[in-house]
This record gives sequence, C-alpha cells and structure tokens, in this order.
Amino acid sequence: MATNSLKRKQISRILFRTQFGGQPNEINTWLARPVSSLLTKTIKSINTVQTSVPPEYQDLDPKDNRGNREQVFALQYWILDQMTTSTTPIVEKLMWLWHDTWATSATKINNAKLMGEQNRKFRVNAAGSYRTLSRVLLEDSALQLWLDNQQNNKKSPNENLSRELMELFILGDGNFSESDVKEGAKVLTGFRRIPSENRVAFYPAQQAPGPHTILGKTANFSPTDLTDILVSQGANADFLVQKLSETFLGDLKISTKTANAMKKAMGNDREVAKGLEVLIKSKDFLESNSAYVRSPVEWLVATAKLLGFVPSDLAAKVNIVKRLSDMGQVPLEPPNVGGWPDLTSWLSTGVTRNRMDLARELVRFSDINWFSSATDQTTEFLNRAGLYSLSTRTISAMKLASTPSESLIAGLVSPEFIVGE
Repeated sequence: MATNSLKRKQISRILFRTQFGGQPNEINTWLARPVSSLLTKTIKSINTVQTSVPPEYQDLDPKDNRGNREQVFALQYWILDQMTTSTTPIVEKLMWLWHDTWATSATKINNAKLMGEQNRKFRVNAAGSYRTLSRVLLEDSALQLWLDNQQNNKKSPNENLSRELMELFILGDGNFSESDVKEGAKVLTGFRRIPSENRVAFYPAQQAPGPHTILGKTANFSPTDLTDILVSQGANADFLVQKLSETFLGDLKISTKTANAMKKAMGNDREVAKGLEVLIKSKDFLESNSAYVRSPVEWLVATAKLLGFVPSDLAAKVNIVKRLSDMGQVPLEPPNVGGWPDLTSWLSTGVTRNRMDLARELVRFSDINWFSSATDQTTEFLNRAGLYSLSTRTISAMKLASTPSESLIAGLVSPEFIVGE
C-alpha cells in the first residue's frame, strides 16, 4: 500500500496541514498537476475576503438560560458546518487558531449574540494585521466579560485582562514584568458594561489617570496605545511565529532561517498572511516530518468531509456537540483562558475511546456505499482521506473487520488519519 512517491507525500501534507485533509479524492486531482499549483492555490486562498459570518442571534435576557443555550448550541453547529464546507479551509484553520488563542467560553458568556460577534472578528481579521486583530478583540464584549474587566476601575484595578493580554494573547510568558501588568490594568480601567445593550464600552473619564509606564514607555496611554506597544515588541513576532508553526506543522521546530523570514515578512503590523506564506513555501513545511495530531474538532471536520455530511444535518441523530464535549473540545467552550491543551493530549485513552464511539455513530448514519462497493476498500479509503500511506497494521485491521462499516471505522480511528506525517 505504501508508495515512494514524494509528490504524493507532499500533496498529502499540504491537504492535511492546511485543509483538514481536503475534499474526498482531492489528492488524485493534484497528483496530475505540479505541487506548486496546489501551493499557489493554498496561498492565494489565505487572503480571500470572508463573506461567511455567523447569523445575527437574538440578544436574550441573561436569565433565559434555556433560550441562550439553544442559540449557543446553534452557533456551535454553524461553526462546525463552516469548517466542513468552507472553500477556504485555511482561513478556518486561522479562525480556530485565534479562537484558541483568545479563548473565551460560552459556559460563562451564555450569549450567542456576543459569542457570534467575536467569531465574526476572528474570521474577518483571520489573515490580516495582528495589530488590528488585537485592537478589535481588546474591546470585544465577550472577552471583556469573560475576564471580568467590567469590574476593573481606577479605585481597584483588576489585573485579569492586562495579564492575559500580555501572557496569552500577545507576548508570551516571561516577556513582561508585574509592573507592566499593574500599569496595563490601569490603562484598561474605564470599560463599562451597558446592561441594556449587553455590551462593553470605554469611557475615558473613568480611566485611571496617567502617566502610565509600560515596557519602558511612559505616557497617558489609551487601550489602543497599550495593544500597539505590546504588538510592537519583538516578543510578539516570536509569539506569532510559534503560533503559526504549531498550527500548521505541529511539533516540528522550524529553522531559524524560516522563523526570521516570517518575522521580516510580517513587518511592524504583523501581517499574518505574509508570515504564513513564508512558512508554507519553506522547506520546513514541505520537506520535514512532523507529528501533527488532529484535535477532536479537526478530526470531526476531516471525518465529515470524508463521509460527506454536514454536522448540523446529523444533529437530530447524533449529538455531535455533546460527543465532542466528551472528547474535551467543542467550539465556544475552551476549558480556561489558556485555551485547549497541547496536541498530544488528544491521544489519551479517554479521547481514543470517545473518538471510536463517535466514529461508529457517524458511520452508522452516513451513506458509505462508495466504500462498501469498492473493489479495494483500503485503497479507496486512502485516496478519499488524502493520505500518503497506510501501515500494515491499519490495513490488516481494516481487512479483518467483519463488515464494511467496521472496516471504515478502523480507518477513521487509525494513527494515519489522526496523526499527520
């Protein structure tokens, strides 16, 4: 089953790393073309203007727990549907990266309108300037409420948002001092919640008076000034290189040459698309092996593409959101402000068991005639999944299965389908 085709391996890597595996049998289409044409198409899609944004949900009474939860549930399925059907899956990858980075949970912000507005910001600004994205998200109502910044006032500064802004959102740990956090908290006073509109707004008159000193700069700073100071630090460029590398290459440590080229390309405004283009064109991306583990949501999206279903269409038969929650990852519900755990966490015994259970349900309610009627089912699965090869062990497990359904399930939970090369 294994092939020595370098071209197939490279195409499989591009599809796995940038497109959740690509469309069924897409790998065969690209095998007939130069690898460079797939790279060009992928890079071009990064800057595609996003027209798919979340629906406008009702701003329900916070006491209406059931109504709010139903709307959040609908938004979770909408996100999964977009990740599955988007013609620009690399933008969906970036959206998911920023959702994980600026982690905000509907378990506390039980409001689909606010969570949907935040998701729209992730999408519209996915590949643009990180300076702009940071400015926009700093004033995001869901994030402000999630980190209790409405409680931040000049008499008693709350450091939550200031600390996470520096540590988790822009700079990374070790690149700021406690004094910077305290001064940043003062800059971020002045935000107040408007209950009638269920949003947060900034009132300069309510801000703690300056001057403020942050990372060696002293002035009467506004919240926008604060994000600009942070994004201008060299640590932010390093932070973005690491985030993009982990998102598209998994555990592979990229070369210093590639990292420096990415930082130069992103420039002072930290243009994400330009840095990502350098990464995708690099030898690190195309020629180096890396263990990229599909998270539960990424696995679900890849499975939906392979089986040919849209998640919300199966909602009445399979509670996909609940199943993903059992696996430890579902849209809009990161476990904490640090986001989801690292990729290797998705190989635990508990996740493996729940993945198997969900695979069985999804296969049960999908049309798998394409697989059942195939002369060589393992080859059919290999091509439909866009994989480079299947191990002898996986082939054996699929061929020894008692039914086509069980054989397909074995493929969906195989190491090759879960961990990219």
